[in-house]
Amino acid sequence: RLVLRVLRREPLRDPPVGVQDALVRGRGGCVLATKLRDAKAFLRILGKREAAAEAGHLPVLCLHGGPGLGFKYMESCEILASETREVASYDQIGCARSSLSQPPPSGVFAPELFAAELARLRDVAELDKVHVVAHGWGAMLALDHVLGPFGTGIASLTLVSCPPSYARLISDRRDALTKMPSDLAEALVDGDAG
Repeated sequence: RLVLRVLRREPLRDPPVGVQDALVRGRGGCVLATKLRDAKAFLRILGKREAAAEAGHLPVLCLHGGPGLGFKYMESCEILASETREVASYDQIGCARSSLSQPPPSGVFAPELFAAELARLRDVAELDKVHVVAHGWGAMLALDHVLGPFGTGIASLTLVSCPPSYARLISDRRDALTKMPSDLAEALVDGDAG
């Protein structure tokens, strides 16, 4: 039988810039509060931590694509959870169970926000050493995380459908916009700006 670990309220270490020091219990997981008004990040961890540690099995951390999708489509990765392995999945800020009650100010949804959220989530959930499975945008986030100041403790990195670079991603999207009806392309560009 798998156990869902709900994090307990306790003093936390200094958070990265952009994420405040708050942890609230939630049904079926935990929510990490951010400095965005009314924002919470949902985290679910399946497995048995103590048994996994005794077996020497590191947890698997799953990062979903999007941004904006939520991890629901990646739930099949949770089959890796067992008596001796934890699997952690979360909805990134602004997605699914980590949704916002109101739209954030322009420019808030930047890679730095998601990077700070991931670093804070690993800290609070005590996911110090993990295997990472990441898809799409989550794969780009994982690469930034591994190469950045908070990327220690990554035992392995599995990237699925990862664009070769941000520059190539932006170039491909701009090219696709030129092939769309102008009203649709304008709506997408306006949505990205706000």
